[in-house]
Amino acid sequence: MYSTNFLAATAERAIKTFAQTLLATVGADAAGVFTASTLDAVTVAAGAALISVLTSFASASTGRTGPSLIGETTAPDVYITNPPARDGDGDGLVNDGKPNQAPAKKAAPKKAAVKRKPE
Repeated sequence: MYSTNFLAATAERAIKTFAQTLLATVGADAAGVFTASTLDAVTVAAGAALISVLTSFASASTGRTGPSLIGETTAPDVYITNPPARDGDGDGLVNDGKPNQAPAKKAAPKKAAVKRKPE
């Protein structure tokens, strides 16, 4: 339940919540909605981040793999695979470390020699 992916997603949510709350508090202070010192803004943001972490852990008890109640998971839905490799140099060995060779060029047809009459 508390995998590395879960903890990373929880930390990301907490950091985002901290930053959003800090910016909202400083912005409201700048707009004159209320007065808050820098310490007040940091304290409110830290409290919001703590609540975010606690709700993530509480949400984990619902049986999902992610820190969300709405079904977000930390497991990928799609697995991306590499396309099949090609043998670039024609020896039948894929990625054998040899440089790829360009296909051999066809030789141009030889021109017939022109004999000139002596003058």
